[in-house]
Amino acid sequence: MTAGTYGGATFGWPWGQTLKDCLTGPSAEVVPGRSQLVDMEIPCKMLSYFMILHLICGAVIIGAWREAFVRPKIRWTAFLVILLQMCSLRLVHAEPDGFDKDSFYRAVRYCRQNALRGLGSMSSPGPLSLSPDKRILCFDGPIAANLNVSLARSLAEGGLFVVRSNGGIAAPAIELSDIIRDRRAKVVVYDYCYSACALFFLVASYETYVLRGALVAWHNTPGIDTAPPLCTFLVDPHDGGGPKLQRGPCIEDGGDVISGMFQEFFKDRAVSPFQVPPDSRYVRRRLVAMYADSGVDRDIAWTIHPRYYPGLFKTKIVYEAYPESQSEVDDMAAAWLGWKTKIIYDP
Repeated sequence: MTAGTYGGATFGWPWGQTLKDCLTGPSAEVVPGRSQLVDMEIPCKMLSYFMILHLICGAVIIGAWREAFVRPKIRWTAFLVILLQMCSLRLVHAEPDGFDKDSFYRAVRYCRQNALRGLGSMSSPGPLSLSPDKRILCFDGPIAANLNVSLARSLAEGGLFVVRSNGGIAAPAIELSDIIRDRRAKVVVYDYCYSACALFFLVASYETYVLRGALVAWHNTPGIDTAPPLCTFLVDPHDGGGPKLQRGPCIEDGGDVISGMFQEFFKDRAVSPFQVPPDSRYVRRRLVAMYADSGVDRDIAWTIHPRYYPGLFKTKIVYEAYPESQSEVDDMAAAWLGWKTKIIYDP
C-alpha cells in the first residue's frame, strides 16, 4: 500500500509517481481537447513548490558551506541552515496535525468489541452506539431507511465518528452526516466504506482518516433509493472530462428533488464542479468502455486514488495506506464485503 494525502498537505507521498503523472499525464486518461493534467493540477503545483523550495535550500546550503571554510566564524550559520533543511524534509513526511493513529485504533477496537457485545445480546442495538464518555460514536452496518440518528446528537464536540458500512439509503446518511459535521467530529473509516458510506460518510465532517486495510469504493445507485425508476445514460459533465456513465430518473418528475438534495449536501463538502458519484478520468473511461461493449449497466464500483481528492473534496482526507493493485482490492472486497461485485482499482 502507498501513503496518502491530507487535503493538499502530504506525508509519505509517492512523489515519483506524481512527477511521472505531471510530466506525461495519468495513463489511459486522455480526453480529446482537454489537458491530461486536469486532475493533477493541485498535486503538480505542490510538487513544483516542493522542488523550487528545495533547490533554493540546496543552493543556500552549498553557499553556506563554502563560506564556512573561508570564514570559520560563521560555521554555525551553515549548521543552522542544514538543520532547517532537515526539518523541512521531516515536515514533508510528518503526519498532519490531529492524525493520532493510536487514538483512532483504540476507538476502532472499542467499536469492534461493542459490535461483538451487540451480537451476543438478545436485542440488536442497531448500527449506532456511543461510548460512555461520549467521545466515540460507532456506526457498524447498513444505512437503513428507518435509521434513528438521535444518539449522534449526544456525541461530544470534536469526538470520533468511527464507521464501517456497506452503504444504504441516502436520506438518513445525509441527516447523520450533517449531525457529525455540526459536532465537528473526526471521521475514522476502518475495514470498508462502500456506496452511500463513501459518498456521504467519507466527507461528512471536516477531517477523515482512512486506516490501513480499509476499502473505500463508490458506484452508481442501483435504483432502490428513489421512488421514480432509474435509467442508465451518458452525460457530459461540466468538468470537461468526457462522457460519464450515470443513473438517474427515467422521467423528469423527481429529478430536481434528488439533484437538490445532493447539491445542498455537497455545497460545502465538494469542489465545484462536482458530479455525483465522483470518479477519476481513468475510472470514467473504463466504465464507459464496459458499457459500450455490453450495452448493460452492471453494478460496478470503483476506488479513487487519493491524489485526486484535493480536486474533488473540501474535506481533508488522510489515507494511512492506499491499495497498490487490482488484486489487493479484489482481496479486500472478498474479505470485507463478501460478494463478487466488480471493483475497479484506480491507479
